[in-house]
Amino acid sequence: MALMSSVASVSLVNIEKIPLSFCCSGGIAIVINFIECPLSCAICPWEANLDAKSSQLLNISLYNIVELVNKYNPDLVMLHGGEPYKKSGVEELVKELNRLHKLHIGIKINGILLENEKTYINQIIRHVDVVLIEIIDYQINSIDYEKLSSFLSSLVQEEKHLEIVFIMTSNEQSIDMFAKSIENLLTSQKIPLNILFIGNDLSIDEKLNIIDRYRKKGIVAQAPLESVVEIASTFCVSCRNPIIVRQGGYMLRLNIKSDKTCKYCGYKYNVFKFPKRVTRMPLAMQIM
Repeated sequence: MALMSSVASVSLVNIEKIPLSFCCSGGIAIVINFIECPLSCAICPWEANLDAKSSQLLNISLYNIVELVNKYNPDLVMLHGGEPYKKSGVEELVKELNRLHKLHIGIKINGILLENEKTYINQIIRHVDVVLIEIIDYQINSIDYEKLSSFLSSLVQEEKHLEIVFIMTSNEQSIDMFAKSIENLLTSQKIPLNILFIGNDLSIDEKLNIIDRYRKKGIVAQAPLESVVEIASTFCVSCRNPIIVRQGGYMLRLNIKSDKTCKYCGYKYNVFKFPKRVTRMPLAMQIM
């Protein structure tokens, strides 16, 4: 089987650590982390801005990943880090996983590259069912929001599971600008807005106030990796009770019933996906 390029690690993690909020909450994922990202951001939470000389790359084949899926039976295989859709061997991998296994396959894509890399992105999108769009606060003035909204709407129409991770390094106004630009889409489709606070000194109250602004607008907003439960958890957009209780990137309690409705008020979340089984412990284990 073909080899994949630029893979720095393969890990077994809680779904929430990706971070995802409505995709198999409480489940587990195999995350394949790629480096040599074309953006080379000064602050990178995924360590994707490393070059080949700065990291020990894995000599990994599709067969290795298939073996790991057989062994750990994850809910999701996530292609993460430095823009995986351009890496060799990735399309062959997702085709093979789709052929052999009943599981979700996801990919992280930076929002600023949607137009320039659309040929590569469209080629891989058809083979995956989970898409995590990454937005970094200092990129917001470079984003074509009309094209971004069109792309997100197309993913919804194709019934892809769509979530957003907004990386806030310093500029609080940036997330307001971003959320306002696609607010109708966020509220109507209940697309989770996962916030990652990095490289800033915001207090707990400041972080909670930021997230609560969007919760009041009917946006599914949370910061899954935060250690404070009120910030990391997901609250019902209807009754404001906690429907997914989290802390530090793992789930503590799920208050969504088997019919995808809120335990407290009955509001339905059609986009929510249940895991094969719930893992109630922190998990972050490098397996390759």
